[in-house]
Amino acid sequence: MFKTKVMKITRFLSIVALILGSAMVSFGQERAATAISSDNFVSSNLKGSYTFIVPNDITAKDVALSAEYYTMYFTVTFDEKNHQTLITMKDMSDNAKHIIGRFFISLGLREIQYNGNYFQVEDFYQKFLKTEKK
Repeated sequence: MFKTKVMKITRFLSIVALILGSAMVSFGQERAATAISSDNFVSSNLKGSYTFIVPNDITAKDVALSAEYYTMYFTVTFDEKNHQTLITMKDMSDNAKHIIGRFFISLGLREIQYNGNYFQVEDFYQKFLKTEKK
């Protein structure tokens, strides 16, 4: 009887560990926006215009709702067919460019893919969008 209970508890704990392990792997993978630029964002920073592809489950309504909070800094147009967002800066300051990260985070995107590499939103800003080097 004792051996049967131990086997049941062991089986139960194995199943719980499998479920938790699967959940950690699936939740650990962040959704990412993909940056589109062939110039390492040099001319994008000069023009104040950035194009990103967002995951297919993000809708025009999602983009519009998130973008409405940042209209003082930039406008966002969304091509639903290609899932491309075009961010056009109103203010070219580094602070305004930094706000782009808030926009992505409000969409549930924590990473930006660029040239085959993934960057946390803050790291992407520091490496590619920020113009003032300290």
